[in-house]
Amino acid sequence: MYSGGELTNQKSNVQIYIALVSLHSTLNGNDLSFNDVPGFVSKLGFTGIEILDRQLLLFDARRLELLKRQCEEHSCGIVVDASCDLTYPPSTQRHDEIKHVKKVIHTAELLGCSVVRITLGGQSIGIQKIYRRMRNKRTNRRQRIGALKKLLSTARIRRAGYLWRSFLANYQRLNETKLQNAVDSLNDILPVALDRGISLAIENHWGISSRPEWITRVIDIVDSPNVGTCPDFGNFPTKTDRYTALAKLVPRALHVQAKCWHFGADGEESTIDYGRCIQTLRKGGYDRTIAIEYEGSGDEISACKKARDLILQYD
Repeated sequence: MYSGGELTNQKSNVQIYIALVSLHSTLNGNDLSFNDVPGFVSKLGFTGIEILDRQLLLFDARRLELLKRQCEEHSCGIVVDASCDLTYPPSTQRHDEIKHVKKVIHTAELLGCSVVRITLGGQSIGIQKIYRRMRNKRTNRRQRIGALKKLLSTARIRRAGYLWRSFLANYQRLNETKLQNAVDSLNDILPVALDRGISLAIENHWGISSRPEWITRVIDIVDSPNVGTCPDFGNFPTKTDRYTALAKLVPRALHVQAKCWHFGADGEESTIDYGRCIQTLRKGGYDRTIAIEYEGSGDEISACKKARDLILQYD
């Protein structure tokens, strides 16, 4: 789709990962275990994985060590997600969110991961909040895991939720108190991350991270080279120009998510101009990891390959 021409004849060194939420049907259908994933994605031609904290809840110490060994054996990189809401005022809720992120950072260190993707929160609802509420109720582990799999596997529900949050974000105003709460929370978390050599990449993910200028403001206040952005091609309000917003996030990017939903007969993503996105990354000097996050309802492996091919075509 992109027709702006190449910046240079030399390809970048970006590494293309798969976000494991993209393989929900394959994983939930028991066709593939988490510990087989590194070898599986390597054979598909990907160089790493991005794994959700919700998925890591299913791992004990032994399985974490096995996953790390499998990643090393197959030269498979890894990025870990910490979905959280850091906008609470000083309270038990905020303490729990900070504790959760620190735990994910510790897990990332055990897995040999150097980047943790985080959300700032501030929106009214999200999958993480639903799961946390469910976890606090008197449900056994099997029930929680079953409910978690349903949350992860219902593509149409996730897509509807995305569109609804995107629409609401058009009318959201920045809550200064929540922004300061997020900054305070990050300042609490940062020493733990620094001690373990972990960088925090803030994703544009609704709430107070709905707009790039809000994210960069938080980063400016925290003022640490270990805190940057995780631009997601998809997560922008419907009235925000996707490509202008992406360009504002790229200079501080530590990780990128290439969201996709549907591909046309020409191989292009139907909603997002991948050519413009990839060239925006190139212009911003980005040369790290890109994780494909497929949220459609079709053949997920085929879709991830199509997204990968677009990235390689336009890189």
